[in-house]
Amino acid sequence: MKKYNYIAGSKSPIIMIKRSIGFELFCHRHKNKIQAKIVCKALNIRRSTLDAIELGKYELKQNTIYKLFEYYNLEIELKVKSSIQQINKN
Repeated sequence: MKKYNYIAGSKSPIIMIKRSIGFELFCHRHKNKIQAKIVCKALNIRRSTLDAIELGKYELKQNTIYKLFEYYNLEIELKVKSSIQQINKN
């Protein structure tokens, strides 16, 4: 799988964080060829919940996110820049 970067277009920092986390989890799962149903069964979550998390549309519940990061043995680093910085950069 190619290396992808996600640049959130939202002006809301919370939405940017949720989408960035979801995107990283999605990429990690696909890069490692882990089926969604395997993750859901291991963590006792619904497929719709995993989909919502990966799409950044899920209320970030610390316990659920922690379980995913622990399951994947994953750490991510987020850099949030204001939209003004992004516009000036382009």
